[in-house]
Amino acid sequence: MTGVDNNFSGTFMSREGGYLTDIPWDTMPIGSYTAEEVTPPEGYSLSSDPNKVKQTFVWDGKLRLGSAAVNIQS
Repeated sequence: MTGVDNNFSGTFMSREGGYLTDIPWDTMPIGSYTAEEVTPPEGYSLSSDPNKVKQTFVWDGKLRLGSAAVNIQS
């Protein structure tokens, strides 16, 4: 995950369904981010369509169930 309008970057694992886990929400700067799938789950291949492996989202500093999760499925 990379900050679009800040210098945050990090590599995080996703759980079943493609939801990112272990993201340090409490220390992430407020702003825009791009999450990108780098390695697909076993048995899947990485899509060549950038719209399927990248997703941009805005973090406003307020964690709400379901709204801050990033889900990338190939």
